[in-house]
Amino acid sequence: MVDAPGADADAQPTDGGEDAPVVDAPPADSSFVADGPSVFTFFHGIPNARAVRVCFEVQEGGSLVPQPVRPVPDNALGLLYGSAFSGEGLDGVDLETQDVRPVVLSGALEKIAESACDELDPLPEGVARVALEVIPAGSLARGRSVLMVASGCVAGPVDDPNAPVVCGADFTPSKGNASLLIASMDRTYPSGALGFQVFAGSRATAAMGLDHVTAFPSMSNLLASNLSPGKIAPRPPSTVLSVANLGTTPEQNLLQVYGENALTPSAVSLLTDALARGGLSLDSLQDGKNYTVVVAGPSPTLEGSWYKPMVITVIPSDP
Repeated sequence: MVDAPGADADAQPTDGGEDAPVVDAPPADSSFVADGPSVFTFFHGIPNARAVRVCFEVQEGGSLVPQPVRPVPDNALGLLYGSAFSGEGLDGVDLETQDVRPVVLSGALEKIAESACDELDPLPEGVARVALEVIPAGSLARGRSVLMVASGCVAGPVDDPNAPVVCGADFTPSKGNASLLIASMDRTYPSGALGFQVFAGSRATAAMGLDHVTAFPSMSNLLASNLSPGKIAPRPPSTVLSVANLGTTPEQNLLQVYGENALTPSAVSLLTDALARGGLSLDSLQDGKNYTVVVAGPSPTLEGSWYKPMVITVIPSDP
């Protein structure tokens, strides 16, 4: 499965500007998120971009200004689809008082390998730029673990009737529809169990659920259901799983996505593959820790030449 030739290269820069909705309103008792250091995780869930790098524009004197630092991650390969990076802050930025805006760069990333963010105007040929929503000052400085998922698609010469169920209903080839979906991940540590939440990061999937299937002995556990794009559940995290009850062959365990009202799974990943995409392994799982399963990309079951299929990734909720 590869990106269509020119899909990134021909994309036109677009500029967001709306404030990003930070979906982290706690329930009445406010107990679901433990106080702790402010940290964010940025997840690449844009299915028609093989990899991306990210600049963060910062509010200075009423404008959003690119900074004299290299895009993240600082390598020519970039952040691969279905993977993430985390940070506790941004160099030289006061997240408490300054708005920030992620800017996603895709396409010929090797051409900007040595460039800083403030050196990318104009962009080299073959590199596309998409400015995502503005994150209001203070949103990343509340003592929360914030998950930001880049979803939808970048612009490109797409002539496919399935585009709305790959990217989302508002996709257009000239502008794309890449945007942020944001939520806070739970850091209330479960006692004697693995805590799991599920984040719906696909703008093309109206509602979805996910379960974990133990290979042997065979057992299925529902982790979340009826999630619309941008939602995270359950709160508090599910504690039906532990290291001890992953079965005798956990390397064969599955994570399964179900569409709305579906009786059979429409997307499946080995647990080990989902963990690896998030930089984890079976050996790294610990009772008393929380994890978030991010589901992103096109509607399940779709496959095509210009986009990647739905991806399922497990990341630490407190990186």
